[in-house]
Amino acid sequence: MKNLISKTPVNFIFLLIVLVFPLIALAEEITDSATGQANEYLTPDRMTKEDFVMLNEYSASYNQCLSETSINQMDTQSDPRIVVDFAMKLCATHLEELNQKMIDRNYEPNFRESYIHRISNRGANSTLRIVMMGMAANQSKQEPQQNTAE
Repeated sequence: MKNLISKTPVNFIFLLIVLVFPLIALAEEITDSATGQANEYLTPDRMTKEDFVMLNEYSASYNQCLSETSINQMDTQSDPRIVVDFAMKLCATHLEELNQKMIDRNYEPNFRESYIHRISNRGANSTLRIVMMGMAANQSKQEPQQNTAE
């Protein structure tokens, strides 16, 4: 019985530490964010010319990757959606690099996410139109040859 009593305070203190420590850490995080850490984010109104250039360069490199990859895939696939999907997966590294650069520069999270989402959507839509026109042009070139062979 004496052994159980001597272990109880130790167990109680250990349990108290395990339960309270995460709450203390959470309280510190809440206090840090409430004291103005949000003001340190880089927002569009505080961006420099170099920031805009960086964003434009990554956007252009992503779009170029989509175009080149899609053009190379058009001959191997008959569905333009599959071509663009393949290109988006292959070129996703450009967006991942941009996301990391924006995190490193401390861009505001909502702006960062929406900007990358917008680049991805615009690139996909633009590339899909180009691929569909290219496939239609290729198909129209092949049809007259098929008609003359009959």
